Amino acid sequence: MDLINALIEEKNSLFERIKAIDVLLKSFNVEIKKSTNHNQTEIVSDKKDKEIIKGLTDANRFLFVLKKHQRFMKVREIAEYLSKETGENIDNWIPKMSRKTRVLKNANKIVKYQVGTKNTNVFWGSPNWIDKNNEILKEYIYSNSNINNSKSDNLFDL
Repeated sequence: MDLINALIEEKNSLFERIKAIDVLLKSFNVEIKKSTNHNQTEIVSDKKDKEIIKGLTDANRFLFVLKKHQRFMKVREIAEYLSKETGENIDNWIPKMSRKTRVLKNANKIVKYQVGTKNTNVFWGSPNWIDKNNEILKEYIYSNSNINNSKSDNLFDL
């Protein structure tokens, strides 16, 4: 019986610790998605970002995402982040963000960096993230996983 009481006490103690951790996470405005597998939890998003994004214009949303990630990004990456944060379909975000590139570029808020000759390898970032030779500073480099190396470039044109 002593073992059972000790286990129950330990269980209650652990629940109290979990409650304290939940309070701390909540203070950081982090929302946790509970998993059916109790060994895994997933951070859904930072509620603060959701609230900030809601109050911004599309142009400022574009800039907000770049500033948050601190690197050159494709329009699709920006749209994916906004879709995740807002719950809105990515297909709605891609054209919105694409239209803002010209406005932001003309206002000297962003610069275009193209890898190779493919239009699918266009990245956007801050003019402050480029050196004198128009190369991206290493701390702001794009994610290599976003480079499109499609074999269709080797096909004949009709």
